[in-house]
Amino acid sequence: MCLLLFVSLPTNGAKLTAPIVDFNNLTNWDRDTIERMIYAVSQDEGYDNPQILIALARHESVFLKYPKVLDTNNKYSYGLYHFQKATFDDYCVKKYQLPDDIMNPVIQTRCVIKSINDGYFKKLWYNSYWKISKGL
Repeated sequence: MCLLLFVSLPTNGAKLTAPIVDFNNLTNWDRDTIERMIYAVSQDEGYDNPQILIALARHESVFLKYPKVLDTNNKYSYGLYHFQKATFDDYCVKKYQLPDDIMNPVIQTRCVIKSINDGYFKKLWYNSYWKISKGL
């Protein structure tokens, strides 16, 4: 899967100054890059509410400030949206046939969109779901 962020070309003849970003090959992720990736993946997946994904990334990993944490169930959670390995395997790899790369923010974002579209948001991210629904 290749995901590039395409920018609109100016119509007034001005030169294009914004680079095209290949999110699949990034190794350094900051909040701005994460948000741009979320918008690009959302558009690619036909998902019309990227703000939910941005809020989820903020609640789960603080935009990858904490990419690996030991959860209250004594299992590690990984990546942008803090998937536990078994959940990632069950949903992202098996159900949605995505590549098995739990630390890849693009793959995780695709999986979250598919999970939300299938009605699993509240089940998979219970605490964050309630915080986001209350506007926190």
